[in-house]
Amino acid sequence: MDNRSAPSDPCGICSNTGGNRVHEVREMQYGTRERFDYLECGACGCLQIGEVPEDLGKYYPPDYHGSPAVDTPTPFSLRLRYRQWKEKWVRHRKARYCLTGKGSLGKRFVDKYGRPVASIFGDPDYFEWLKRCGVSFSSRILDVGCADGGFLRTLRGDGFRHLTGVDPFIPEGWTREGVRVIKADLSELEGPFDLVMFHHSFEHMADPLAVLGNAHRLLGNRRYALVRIPVTGSHSWREYGTDWVGIDAPRHLFLHTPKSMRWLADRAGFQLEAIQYDSTEFGFWASEQYRQDIPLRDGRSHLENPGGSIFTPEQIDSFRERARELNRENDGDQACFYLQKK
Repeated sequence: MDNRSAPSDPCGICSNTGGNRVHEVREMQYGTRERFDYLECGACGCLQIGEVPEDLGKYYPPDYHGSPAVDTPTPFSLRLRYRQWKEKWVRHRKARYCLTGKGSLGKRFVDKYGRPVASIFGDPDYFEWLKRCGVSFSSRILDVGCADGGFLRTLRGDGFRHLTGVDPFIPEGWTREGVRVIKADLSELEGPFDLVMFHHSFEHMADPLAVLGNAHRLLGNRRYALVRIPVTGSHSWREYGTDWVGIDAPRHLFLHTPKSMRWLADRAGFQLEAIQYDSTEFGFWASEQYRQDIPLRDGRSHLENPGGSIFTPEQIDSFRERARELNRENDGDQACFYLQKK
């Protein structure tokens, strides 16, 4: 791991200057291999970019945000409409059981742990997050850094009714079927909301304390902010160093430890109630690729060509099991932080 001391550079989170280190990190998602300095705080452990690029937008090409939602017209058919109604009815009952534990029919569509059979976010399932935050189907939910609004559309399909997304980098805002996506900064929104979510968007933001301050402003009393982020200081950081995929230079500006998140939460008026680790096999195979100089968006990458990558199916399975073990040991490389407004 390339690193050097940085005694005069203060941490952007806790202002510490003692024992700080600087690491040189390559851009490896798209494989430009441009190098950026990251400071590691000797006190709170936060890993942060030394200087934000003047034109950060160029590191977010059009394919980064996904495709915007589109309405696909379908010909009218009583049989098709009935099938769509039936699928919606079943899905709503499955969601009701997952969120509330009520409804014997919905139980048929979840696994033995009470999780939906089809999940888009892995383990833990997103219903576990929502239950822990005390939301209902009528709760006002805000997704910050929502990109194409995919998760909000999933929630709408489950029966949630008041869904808003905000992202300053999308091409344009849109409103469809109970989902409103706004092209704006978080500071421009008005509340209140019952839940503010950051699904791997918080690490992209240049002023984490101000961001949490705005989340606090937008939330109702005793409501939650849910922050899912890569976690530095974890096993993957110790194992892979500057090849750890979680850094994602230069797009990730601040990579937190539980200590730095607790410090931020307290300053912003939140109580850090719980941390739930949810790392996956991705942290292993992508970091192994970076170690071998294979970018994420490369023809040799497991992301682009699973059958032709350097990994066997057995290796991917072993990475998945190792990630689960680390989650149980509270040492995974990403986690969900539950912040309750004081």
